[in-house]
Amino acid sequence: MSILSKAASFGGSFCDKCMHHHALYIYAQGASDVSIPPFAPVIKPLNSPPSITHAMSSSPSMPMLLVVMAAVLMASTSPAVHAIGGNIVSVGDKRTHACVYVHETRSGPNATYTAVARSPLGENATFGEVGVLDNALRDGPDAASRLVGRYQSVFVGTDQDNDDGDYTEATTVVFTDGEHRGSTLSLLGLYRFPAVDALERAVVGGTGKFRMARGYSKLKVVRSSKDAAVYQLDLFMFTPHGKF
Repeated sequence: MSILSKAASFGGSFCDKCMHHHALYIYAQGASDVSIPPFAPVIKPLNSPPSITHAMSSSPSMPMLLVVMAAVLMASTSPAVHAIGGNIVSVGDKRTHACVYVHETRSGPNATYTAVARSPLGENATFGEVGVLDNALRDGPDAASRLVGRYQSVFVGTDQDNDDGDYTEATTVVFTDGEHRGSTLSLLGLYRFPAVDALERAVVGGTGKFRMARGYSKLKVVRSSKDAAVYQLDLFMFTPHGKF
């Protein structure tokens, strides 16, 4: 029995103009005696759904639909980002600018600055010197300004060129009062004065409201003497929304 007569007996049809583009679906049962010529289309059971490959080839819009679905899925699972001031940040990140004042006492029984170890290279050398700070953090430059926290640091002389006297300083800004009470920020970087404009260092982390913070800080001299100094500290941070 020929393939055409067999198809007719099962209620099938055949398009001789499009034989290479349309599949002929007939039941496979009892079709063992069918001789299939080289140009015959694929024979499948009538109740068998078309394959994914066949569906995609017969629907030109299917590949584009899959691409769109993939793009939507990625957008829903990945945070969008954009550039602010040259930095790439998540769209949902919160930007915070805090301005506080560091009050340092350099002499007397209540000094907030002290050298723990002097440089082994001599009295005037700074390389290898180790010191600590526990400065008052206030909301203004006056000594009577409200106390809002502490500026606590460990610094080490890391520059062999004693003319510059550079230090590497690790600082924790501790907020004990005000809007950011209970939170801290961690700063890290070079400590050198006098600076051209302001001393810039990285904000590398935080706790409380500043958990996972990153950004930068600027420290500039308001006034300085042998016994005391006041610095303005500007903090620029990005923190993610939500809880972690």
